[in-house]
Amino acid sequence: MRVLHYPGLEIHKQQHEDLIVQIHELQRKLDEEDATITFELLHFLKMWLIQHINESDKRFGDFFAKSSNLQQYSTWNKEVEQTMKKKKWWWKFW
Repeated sequence: MRVLHYPGLEIHKQQHEDLIVQIHELQRKLDEEDATITFELLHFLKMWLIQHINESDKRFGDFFAKSSNLQQYSTWNKEVEQTMKKKKWWWKFW
């Protein structure tokens, strides 16, 4: 994000810092209050997945694709899927 001068860097960074604070609070409740946090944890994870990953990370993904000239790979289709299966090149991205 920094390298590409992503305009949403500071907001994105703050979101991750807030995530860490929330995780620490959930851990504190477990350790100190002997609390059951099942519903709270599920709600937290759902909100993080929906709001952060599906919105904030997706915005950066779109910015990254445009900034790094990856538009040619933005359309997923059966041809791309078949190529991936045949060549097994997906591991290079991990």
